[in-house]
Amino acid sequence: RKKKGSSTTARSTYIAARRVHIDMVSSAPLALALLFPLAAEGNWIGSEQRQLSSSSSSTSTISSTQRTQQQRRWVSRANVGVYGIAMDSRRSQLEHFLASIGFTGDNVHIVRAIIPNYKYRNIMVKSGLIREENRLSLGELGCKESHNMVMRKFMQDSTYDYAMVFEDDVKLSSTLMALIDSKRAGSESPRMGLMIDDIALTASKAKWQAINLGRCFDECWKDQFKRDFAFGGAQEIFKIVNSSRPLCTHAYMVSRDGAQKLSEWALSTYNRMASDSAMEALDKHHEDFSYFSVSPRLFSQHDDSDSSIHDNGVTQECSPYIDPTNITLTHTSLTEFFR
Repeated sequence: RKKKGSSTTARSTYIAARRVHIDMVSSAPLALALLFPLAAEGNWIGSEQRQLSSSSSSTSTISSTQRTQQQRRWVSRANVGVYGIAMDSRRSQLEHFLASIGFTGDNVHIVRAIIPNYKYRNIMVKSGLIREENRLSLGELGCKESHNMVMRKFMQDSTYDYAMVFEDDVKLSSTLMALIDSKRAGSESPRMGLMIDDIALTASKAKWQAINLGRCFDECWKDQFKRDFAFGGAQEIFKIVNSSRPLCTHAYMVSRDGAQKLSEWALSTYNRMASDSAMEALDKHHEDFSYFSVSPRLFSQHDDSDSSIHDNGVTQECSPYIDPTNITLTHTSLTEFFR
């Protein structure tokens, strides 16, 4: 896709945010610092998520019991840190998923999802993190802030070069499940960690700052091929593409430079966009941030989970193609299409 040129206003706002907030973003978690004094009240986040009383309480590693149970533990050769975002009610589900694909090392961290209420939102307005007219629902705002928190924690830990981020409703895609099942019949079962490392190592040549491993409702007919990607000895099964609208954030990877730019973009736009829309917008408006996708996707979402944001049901990788030159848009046809 040919990048759109950014407007003078958008570009100047972005640059100003980089100059003013660069130290704030890289050295201290802004929202945590602003909200920390109120943590003792106990009700400013939601009844289930009274966290952030300390930076250490919002992150933990997978238990040692799970490590010993895992026969082969992934040790990243590309310095990838894994961050899972989970509500308390789905934490065990996410831990089980990560353990099932071998992600049980010290580089695996679970971050408690932020569940905001209106008091939390008002504090963000008064702190200048969002504007009063912000249209994000509380669920969308909580998701946005949870991903912002992961970006800050990733940037504060110099151990990792890349962050692999999962939400608590993630699962393997049907394509990847079929490949794994076919390989289990052979002499060697593919390892998910090796694949994640291989994807991370394409960043310098493919020149991406973030890559979606579980895109949904994308305009796949607009994909621009970047490179083939091999997994488990099978060539040309997966591809890295520059896609038009890679929505969903249940599985994506970001570089340190990408995390820095996403944090700056969130501040400069007053967090007015959901996480997936923000990455898409930053990709379109700024030449120094590229957001690619893996196709077919490696991860999808459980359709039976109680979503804290939307009730979308099954999320498909690609939106159905509509040829704008060969369609008559009537009320009836639109109703049938979106049913």
